[in-house]
Amino acid sequence: MTTKCHSFGVYSQICSVLFCSAAVYCSRGSFVAVISLFSFCEVIVASFLASLIFTMAAIKSALPDAVTGTFNYFAFGSNLWSKRLHMGSPTAVRKGFGYLENFRLDFFHYAARWRGAPATIVEQQGHRVWGALWEINATNLPDLDKQEGVHNQVYKALTLPVRTPSGETLECRVYQLVKNPAPLEGGEEERPFERQPSKTYMDVIVRGAKETGLPEDYVRFLETVKHNGYTGDPQFEIDLAVQDKNL
Repeated sequence: MTTKCHSFGVYSQICSVLFCSAAVYCSRGSFVAVISLFSFCEVIVASFLASLIFTMAAIKSALPDAVTGTFNYFAFGSNLWSKRLHMGSPTAVRKGFGYLENFRLDFFHYAARWRGAPATIVEQQGHRVWGALWEINATNLPDLDKQEGVHNQVYKALTLPVRTPSGETLECRVYQLVKNPAPLEGGEEERPFERQPSKTYMDVIVRGAKETGLPEDYVRFLETVKHNGYTGDPQFEIDLAVQDKNL
């Protein structure tokens, strides 16, 4: 609203200057030419202001800031589980679930905390990655970036369209590894050791997928991901209580 009011004020000032100029020229007998010039300038100014307002709206929807107060976040890994996400972003509120079109879920790099490869999204036609939709207060953005290792160039933040089962599309913050793997040559059984997540990590993801209510066939796919058998950092595992038999 502030941007629009300010833009209207600028527009009014410009038009006033043009009108005064028109009056001066009118006194010299150039009425028709000046009116034409005035109309042309008015169209140019209006087009510029419309473009400015559209650009500001796009920036506002893509970036969390003090004006909006919150941002949409799409989680496909350990942050599917509310307990994990709330450890660093306590303001997160679940808003349902959705999917990224033409991306696949994969695992790469190495996370010491999890003792295995963390999840990432990789562009690939014909694939979908399902995940949780969260609305988070902008005050937790630095915490989320830190969790994802953005400052260490482990993950990078993207803004991508996420589709919901109802057909709605939301622009969401999504994290992708800076270095992504090539497609697996075979199935999950062929997943190399260096690209295997830990058992603890996959337990958290599956727990989160069930809590989120992701499609059953996708949950079954997650349960087939080949892991390295390792458990995560002992204290971290206790904090998450992933040894719960009711997983």
